[in-house]
This record gives sequence, structure tokens and C-alpha cells, in this order.
Amino acid sequence: MKHRVRAAGLLIKDQHILLVLHRLPETGAEWWIPPGGGLEEMDQTIFDAARREIFEETGLHVNPSRIAYIREFREISNRTYHLEFFLPIDSYSGQITMENIPVNDIDYGIIKSVQWLHQSELQDLVVWPDWIKEDWFWEDARNGFPVTRYTGVSAE
Repeated sequence: MKHRVRAAGLLIKDQHILLVLHRLPETGAEWWIPPGGGLEEMDQTIFDAARREIFEETGLHVNPSRIAYIREFREISNRTYHLEFFLPIDSYSGQITMENIPVNDIDYGIIKSVQWLHQSELQDLVVWPDWIKEDWFWEDARNGFPVTRYTGVSAE
């Protein structure tokens, strides 16, 4: 079994969340996720990984502050165990662009859009993790993500 550590940013403003649209060219399957990605050798911490990945996917320079959520995910199809950290972003600068995705990156050609989506727009979309659609998530966001929450283990 492979292991992957992923760090993602929670960018929230006015009941909108910044999400990245992925689309598989082979099947057309689409899903939205918070910007972020796997820890790489150059990253010293999950915060470094989040800053780097968010910049690559969105063009934004971000300041993650702490861990809001920890999620475990077993991807059975490719025998990968993911440990994911979701980090609130306290401030950011720059303009949204997808021009920083490295050409040799697995996401190049798969990431199709970066958008601010209102809470009400999420219900009919495939969003991972799915708890981003839940009222408790949005209550946490309104309260500044006051505690670190373990969201459990899911499998696909």
C-alpha cells in the first residue's frame, strides 16, 4: 500500500469557498476540491506543501495558520492511503490563475477551473470531501475554525 500526505487550504469569504475543478479526460468525471496537494521532498512541513500547492493551482500566495481538519482516506482502486490536513487560510494575495501548474505535474490538463463557490451552489456538485457541503462545516467557518476536528476514515 502506498501512503500520501496531502495538505489543502480552506479559503473562505462571504459564504464562498475557493475550490478547484478536476476533470478526467478519459471519462469526463468531475469533482471539486480545496486547492492543495501532496507533500514533496522540498517541503519541510504540511504548511509548506499547502503554500506551494495552492500557489501552483490558484496563483495565490497564502498564509495557513493551523490545522482545522484531519481526514483519512483509503483509495482502494490504487491501494493508496491518504492522510489529509485541511488548513484555514488567514490571508492571501495575488490573482487567481492556473498558469503556475507545472507541465509535468499530474494535475496539468486535469485541473479545469478555480472558482469561488457559494455554499448554496455546492449541493448539486461532486465535492470532496463531501462534508464541505454540511452545515457544521459552514458553522465552523463562520466561527473561524475554532478547534481541530478529526473527520474520520472514508474509502472508495
